[in-house]
Amino acid sequence: MPVQRGRQRLRSAPGLIERSRQVGNQIVGLFEPKPGTYRIDLLPGSPEITKVTESEDPGPARVTARVSGRGTQRRLTYDVERRPDQKVTFVEVAAAGKRPLGTVTGGKGTLTFSPAPGTDTRRIEAQFELLGIGAETTTVATFRPPSQRLGRPSRVTVHRRSGTLRVAFTRVAEAERYEIVTTLATGGQRTTSTRRTAVTITHIARDSGGTVTVRAVAPMRQGAGRTTRFRATAPPAKTRFGPLP
Repeated sequence: MPVQRGRQRLRSAPGLIERSRQVGNQIVGLFEPKPGTYRIDLLPGSPEITKVTESEDPGPARVTARVSGRGTQRRLTYDVERRPDQKVTFVEVAAAGKRPLGTVTGGKGTLTFSPAPGTDTRRIEAQFELLGIGAETTTVATFRPPSQRLGRPSRVTVHRRSGTLRVAFTRVAEAERYEIVTTLATGGQRTTSTRRTAVTITHIARDSGGTVTVRAVAPMRQGAGRTTRFRATAPPAKTRFGPLP
């Protein structure tokens, strides 16, 4: 007889008997019983029965769901048939593990969530409980998560005035910010971060040209950079050894 969390369970062909030491009760379940009146007879030495209650099988779980949206903004739309004392937890199942999205009791509704980027196919499971006891678990939807790679700006322009650069670029879908790397031909590199699609970079040596590279960034995601050159606005500084390279 198996023992699970203080319970003893005995199953035979027509039914199931389960005893819980924690709550002091015994459950007798009948599978497809014949119509009629049933009687409980105590065997010698049995404890006294203080209370008898009865219930019927609530029937199988019924649920439909779908995932909509794109990128990191997704919506789970569900329809769950209600049952007494029911809880349903929707769980995102990925190669890296499981993540609960929300718990409902039944009916129609939506849950919004942000899946982590990846290359695997994700599942949505509906995990049912009845009276706090685990019941059915079923897969209700699948979807592809957002790519780990963002796009790159289709165009980057640099307008130079004296020691200042005005950098502008096209917006990248799903980017949360942009990293701008300025590299001078005379040496030195600077990284600037912005949420806008234009930025002003100051204190650029007038006698140095260089490049500007723009890359889109989001949590756990980034895109390829696009590079544009800019020219010096003054001749190289002279030294006794000749012009700087």
